[in-house]
Amino acid sequence: GKPAVLTASVAPGAADEAAFVASFPAMARFFGSDPGRAALSRAGKAATVRVGAVSSRDGVLYLSVTDAAAGQGKAVEPDYWRAILLARGHLVTLSVMSLADRPLTSAEKRQILDAFVSRMRAANAGPAAAG
Repeated sequence: GKPAVLTASVAPGAADEAAFVASFPAMARFFGSDPGRAALSRAGKAATVRVGAVSSRDGVLYLSVTDAAAGQGKAVEPDYWRAILLARGHLVTLSVMSLADRPLTSAEKRQILDAFVSRMRAANAGPAAAG
């Protein structure tokens, strides 16, 4: 398959799963607002960002984002998929972007993101899960 750019960021100390899932509507509203779009922007500017589809499944919030600001490093396409989930009480954000010169469709990026989420969850399942 074509290469994709995957990013992961982890922030400590999130709420429990039930409270986290209950906050999805507020998070969706936040990311649609100016401060939320600025937080998503590679340039820190709300004007560069458009949030498309927002959905949730199995405790994961999914965002389809278009950011017109240039990224650091390799040139990536403006549109990408992002997932926000909890892992071991930490807030985890996963993103899948495609290289500008080897674009992936939105569906391909979402498929890669779903696999990324599954791998992240498997890796953080705890001592009971055998590697």
